[in-house]
Amino acid sequence: MFESSISGRSVRKLLRLIERNLEAQKEMKKILEESLRSIDKGDRLSLLLSAQLACMYIEQNLYELEKWLQSSQIMSLMPKELLKEFSEEILKIAEELIEFDIKHTSEYRDYMYKLLREDKLPKIFLTSFTRPGEERREERRIPYLV
Repeated sequence: MFESSISGRSVRKLLRLIERNLEAQKEMKKILEESLRSIDKGDRLSLLLSAQLACMYIEQNLYELEKWLQSSQIMSLMPKELLKEFSEEILKIAEELIEFDIKHTSEYRDYMYKLLREDKLPKIFLTSFTRPGEERREERRIPYLV
């Protein structure tokens, strides 16, 4: 009787979606592992592409996780311990990502200052972050309004 009910079909559909998602995750894990193994041999372009692939995966995964968390049907069945484990792990991942971002951005900033001090930044790079005329507007500001 359960199998012929609407809810039984819905559960089977959900389980098929979960199975497909798990298979896709396993395939992506293989691709990411392969990228990680070849990182020492990579040139700048392949390193950039590997980083972009990883970021795209993270973005896609976060989108899917958010959809999962927004589903009251799915979350109402999740045991509290599993939800607690999920929350702890996702918070750790977020903290690790923020720590990495701070470290990486700080190192890049320091490198940029070094290049600037040594006058080794290409001039086109220096102008690409300002709009035309922006520097002139800065010069015309009243000093006490800065």
